[in-house]
Amino acid sequence: MAYEPKNHPLFSEQTFQSIEALSQAFQALPRVESVTSILNVPLLSKAGALGPTMSPDDWTWQKQHYSPQDMRHVFDQHPLFTDLLVNQQLTATAIQIVFKPNTELRDLTKQITERQKKVLSEQFTEQDQNVE
Repeated sequence: MAYEPKNHPLFSEQTFQSIEALSQAFQALPRVESVTSILNVPLLSKAGALGPTMSPDDWTWQKQHYSPQDMRHVFDQHPLFTDLLVNQQLTATAIQIVFKPNTELRDLTKQITERQKKVLSEQFTEQDQNVE
């Protein structure tokens, strides 16, 4: 989902509050597995030296509450985040919503794929044609 604030800058406390509220609302949906935004990605450039005991989750906005200026500085021209989490103009951001797997849909897709393989290999039997 794209989020572009209209009445305030992207890197502002108001935006952070809005993204946090949206993320919580999405996370509360039964089918949602996870939500990723600029607020919960590890900002390792703020961590300094990396070590074996360092936890990347400790270096998110949610844990550190970085200032809007610090957040803007991290995301400005970032080689990984630019055009993935923020646009080049630093006016919009993405919120990634990952859904839980739908096992029924996955099983149907697997059945379709198996039948397509049989058709392609010309091993499609009359029993296969009688789909229930």
